[in-house]
Amino acid sequence: MRKRDIQINFRLSRKEADMLMKRVQKSGLTREGYFRHIINNLAETDAPFPDHLALKQRLNPIGRALNQIARDGHMHKTIDAEKYDEAIIALDKVMAEIISAFGLRRARQEFLLMERVNR
Repeated sequence: MRKRDIQINFRLSRKEADMLMKRVQKSGLTREGYFRHIINNLAETDAPFPDHLALKQRLNPIGRALNQIARDGHMHKTIDAEKYDEAIIALDKVMAEIISAFGLRRARQEFLLMERVNR
């Protein structure tokens, strides 16, 4: 049996349909996915920027380094300050690039979108 077995049909004016399709295209989702996104009270977001994957590839090693530092700190009850400082400096550089490119609000949206995609 299908998970989604209820079909809903409704009518829109040409203006409403055009506005809907613009928002759907901007979101990068399918029309159905866009509606589910709204129904589930998720914030509307634009499609990820073109360098989304490159940014993710730059942030992942930094995140792994910080996780390893935290794990080692928990196990050994001490933190390697040099490794920590290196990871934080790398993170600060990437975040500064993101904020300068997109502004703080858009950078936060990209971060939240990356979190959803990674789940």
